[in-house]
Amino acid sequence: MSSYIRHTLFQTLCTLSLALLISCDDGSVTEKTIDVPDGRTARLTALVSGADTWPKGYDLAFAGFSSDDDYASVVRLLRPAADGTVDVTLTNIPSEVTSLELCIVNTLHQRVSTYARLEGTALQTDDLILLRAGDVDVGMYATLQTDFFDRRCISCHGGSSFAARGLYLTSGKSYEALVGVPSKRVEGQLLVEPGSLRSSVLYQVVTTDITADWGQSHADMLSPEKDSHLLTLLADWIRNGAKE
Repeated sequence: MSSYIRHTLFQTLCTLSLALLISCDDGSVTEKTIDVPDGRTARLTALVSGADTWPKGYDLAFAGFSSDDDYASVVRLLRPAADGTVDVTLTNIPSEVTSLELCIVNTLHQRVSTYARLEGTALQTDDLILLRAGDVDVGMYATLQTDFFDRRCISCHGGSSFAARGLYLTSGKSYEALVGVPSKRVEGQLLVEPGSLRSSVLYQVVTTDITADWGQSHADMLSPEKDSHLLTLLADWIRNGAKE
């Protein structure tokens, strides 16, 4: 390279450097604001069973939710080890998060069911937040039992010494009482026929007026608006083989 070219390049670099210094000095350089994450961190430990009973579209998750919102603000999907152990960390938890949960979420990260939760003052710390969930059955049918049968059905179907129509929907009895069992009310159909909503009397009971003349209507048991997640859970369980 000739001395003339080297001299010219040197002059050009000097000119650019001077221009940059001047622009910084006169304030013409635009400042950029960088958002720094909230920084809260939480650790979840658990021993879970039943995670593999959920069909596509559902995931076990460690998630944070804000008040009155069923959609996670921050989420980490979980894949338990072969022995069921879970030991994960959730970072950059936003300030609006008011509860941390071991839960099942759908594809939109909407809460379907919660198995362990931390909230309130337990989250108001700069230290590592620890959620020890212990032994948890997160199986799809176990979830249906807890969220649907226990809360909506067993007051009439076995919660005391009485079970209407002899149908026990209490834990440990409901599966054998429902799946593959002929209906006493609808001839030729099963209470639950794996894979078929149309032929499952249980699904008809909570989604139609089929029980209007049965002495006890079940049409308003689940609200399509408030309980859509339960209706979807029941439907997906039946569609995917009604497994225990």
